[in-house]
Amino acid sequence: MHTSEFNLTSNEKTLESKYLCIFRERDYREIARKLEQMGHYVYPLNFKRGNETLDNFIDIPPYQLDFHLRLNLSSFVSTSFGIIIKKGCL
Repeated sequence: MHTSEFNLTSNEKTLESKYLCIFRERDYREIARKLEQMGHYVYPLNFKRGNETLDNFIDIPPYQLDFHLRLNLSSFVSTSFGIIIKKGCL
């Protein structure tokens, strides 16, 4: 299992810097494809965005709220994303 940032704003543009990269849906699909080519099993990716109260709230700097699922990072809305991989037998 690996978690990282997920760009909810764009599947084209994203934030890439020395210390932070926000992966897009297309990036996760490419990672999954490469892992599968290497013989690993990637559990189905779930890009559902949710529609609960916290799903619809975007925290902005300075981040001071106790609870948030989405952050505004340099004009991109970001949340967490998990990818689950089962190691293949090579």
